[in-house]
Amino acid sequence: MEVRQMKIGDYDFPEDLYYEKNHFWAKDDGSGNVIFGATDFFQQLAGEIVYIALPMV
Repeated sequence: MEVRQMKIGDYDFPEDLYYEKNHFWAKDDGSGNVIFGATDFFQQLAGEIVYIALPMV
């Protein structure tokens, strides 16, 4: 199944993701896990990301 994408300027926004206002997205992978990521816009704005701190769960 092909995922539709919305394009705004130079940035792609796949329609199968849930977006939030700070330019991150989430996707249910169907197995009880959620995948998180950053939008194309955020990645261009942030540049190279060299460190991410995640909370303990």
